Amino acid sequence: GIRDKLVTGVQTCALPIYQLFIDAMLAGYPPDSQPAKNAAEEHRRQIDKWFYECSYDMHTGLGEMYVADARFTQHYEAIHPGLAKYVSDAIIANALDHM
Repeated sequence: GIRDKLVTGVQTCALPIYQLFIDAMLAGYPPDSQPAKNAAEEHRRQIDKWFYECSYDMHTGLGEMYVADARFTQHYEAIHPGLAKYVSDAIIANALDHM
């Protein structure tokens, strides 16, 4: 139904962003590197564009939730091992650059 199409659409939009994080990880860039922070900024912009206004404070809260809430951690870990913490740390590093 409509919900399934929406979920599929959101996942399709998110995949390139996840890939940015994974590429940075696999290249050996730490979460506070520019490639990782660029991925975090694109992640924030997509949330801001498609869902709700996503300030850097809000984005930091989301990043923290990705490692604090097992449901989010499992989602990211299923995509790539270590991704939840990497995304969380990159989001925080990116936010610090903009505060």
